Amino acid sequence: MAIAAAINGTIGVAVLILYMRRRSPAPSAVVQEDRVHTGSGMMPFPLAVLISGLAGFISLSYEIMWYRMVSFISGGEAKSFSFLLGWFLSGIAFGSLLSRRLCGNTKLNGPRLIRSIATLIVSANVLGISGHSVFGEVVRHFSYKLALPLIGIAAGLLGAMFPLICHVAVPPDRRVGARLSYLYLSNILGSASGSLMIGLILMDVWGVREISVMLALVGLILGVSLILVYKDRRTNLVATAVVVLAIAVVALANPLFANIYDKFQNKAGYEREKPFKYVVESRSGVITVDDADTIYGGGAYDGKFSIDLVENSNHILRAFAMSSFHAAPKQVLMIGLSSGSWAQVLVNHPQIEKLTIVEINPAIWN
Repeated sequence: MAIAAAINGTIGVAVLILYMRRRSPAPSAVVQEDRVHTGSGMMPFPLAVLISGLAGFISLSYEIMWYRMVSFISGGEAKSFSFLLGWFLSGIAFGSLLSRRLCGNTKLNGPRLIRSIATLIVSANVLGISGHSVFGEVVRHFSYKLALPLIGIAAGLLGAMFPLICHVAVPPDRRVGARLSYLYLSNILGSASGSLMIGLILMDVWGVREISVMLALVGLILGVSLILVYKDRRTNLVATAVVVLAIAVVALANPLFANIYDKFQNKAGYEREKPFKYVVESRSGVITVDDADTIYGGGAYDGKFSIDLVENSNHILRAFAMSSFHAAPKQVLMIGLSSGSWAQVLVNHPQIEKLTIVEINPAIWN
């Protein structure tokens, strides 16, 4: 995903450079059209470039968060990404159709279209931050696939933003192609930075709750800013309502995400009285430990904290039986640390001189 965004960004930069080198002087007379109904040119172009980039950032960031959720729920099932991507792209397509209808509505002038963009931003972020909680309740009784339309709706609201931004910010003159390229480049750069910042940086710093709250607040602040730029008699009331919504997002973050991974993993077997003892989130995945000291990686069984040979609950007999496989084991390569129980047995083996452990998820050492 990040590679595709980088390729698109490179193409956009190349086209921009070619345009800057070959553009001709602007004509003395520029064709002007009636903008009362079209809304073209009603938004300052620098503001449109900023909003376009933030829209891409928010959209790709939510997609990464949603994939983390769906992958965990399905236990890493490969086709879960196909389901997610299908609904996400379908939502963007239907969002584009929605924007076409809004742009063709002669009753909506520029300011009203801009308020429509603010409404789309706010609505998409409300769905975005509530999505995990909705999925948590759905998977307790049904398949997670039944909740995927929610992602499609949120993606549709986000997908409708870019065409509307172009419509209200780009006048129908001979520079329309250049301005569209600037907006598209900003959107691509925002998308790429979202995937890089969320997927490679913030996921190692924050959990799903903190990242979701951050994205929701960015979207709500953006919506309020647009509402305040184009004031009318209802501006203060609407802006106040969005601010109250932002406060509610922060206040309700803990209840919304309480025991969320317990619900994703245990589904119908979820018990509020038996939450996970540990939950470790990182960009490499999610590690959970239940009340029986069983460890799971990405929602799938990954071992247990136990060196009890008699109980043998995690098949640790095989670690104790190392000398049965090799008469004089000196160097051992272990793929995956898991709970570290097997490693504890092997490192204390009298014949083993060196134990090398390869673990893909560095967070497991915590």
